[in-house]
Amino acid sequence: MLKRNNTITNNIYIIVQGFLSITFPLLSLAVSAIFISILSESLIVPRVALGFGFAMAFIIYTLHDKNHNNLIIFIASSIVLFISICSSYAVMSATKKQYESDLFLTAQIKTIIESNDRLKGLTFHTYGRVSESIYSRMVSESYPIARVINARLYDWTLATQLNGLGAKNIDFSFDRKSTIKKLIAACSYGKHEVSTPLYNIFSHSKDAYIVIGEAPKECRLNTSS
Repeated sequence: MLKRNNTITNNIYIIVQGFLSITFPLLSLAVSAIFISILSESLIVPRVALGFGFAMAFIIYTLHDKNHNNLIIFIASSIVLFISICSSYAVMSATKKQYESDLFLTAQIKTIIESNDRLKGLTFHTYGRVSESIYSRMVSESYPIARVINARLYDWTLATQLNGLGAKNIDFSFDRKSTIKKLIAACSYGKHEVSTPLYNIFSHSKDAYIVIGEAPKECRLNTSS
C-alpha cells in the first residue's frame, strides 16, 4: 500500500514538474507579449521575463535531476511558483501605474508646447529619463526586481508618445552626445522656457529641448545662477 502511494506521489510530481518546466517559459513569453501590446513599447521586459521563465524551469529540472525527495521538491516548486506569481503581479502593477503616470506627463508636455506662443514653430528634441512614480517606488522597496524591469519614460519613448498624441515637429536622434552638446548650448545661450520638478524646456535659435527627469549639471548650474 505504501509503495502504491509513493508511486502515485511520484507520478503526480513528475506531471507537475513537467508542466512547470514547459509552461514557465511559455507563460513568460505570453506576459511579454501582453506587455508589448499594452505599453506599445518595451525593450527590456521580454528579455527579462523570458529569461526568468527559463531560469525557473532550469532550477526545477535540476532539483529533480539530483533525485531529491520528491515531496520536498514539490513544496519548493510550489513556493517558487507562489513567489513568482506575487512578484509578477507586483511588477505588472507597478509598470502599469508607471505607464499611466508617464502618459499623463507626456500629455501635459504636449499641452505646454502647443499653448506656449514662444515655442510655436520650433523643432523639439527630447532628452533624459523620468524617475519612478510614487506607486512604483513603493513596490520597488518590497520587490527590487520591479525597479530593474520597470520601463520608465525616457527620451525615445517620450518622442514616440508625443508623435502618437499628434504633437508636431518632434525630432529624436540616438546620437545623444550631439544632443547633449546642443542642449548645454541651449542652457548657456538660450532661454529657460518652462521649469517644473518633472521636466524643463530650453530653447535656442530654432530648436527647443524637452528635458525629463534630472537635467545635465551644466543646465542646473546655469538655471540656478
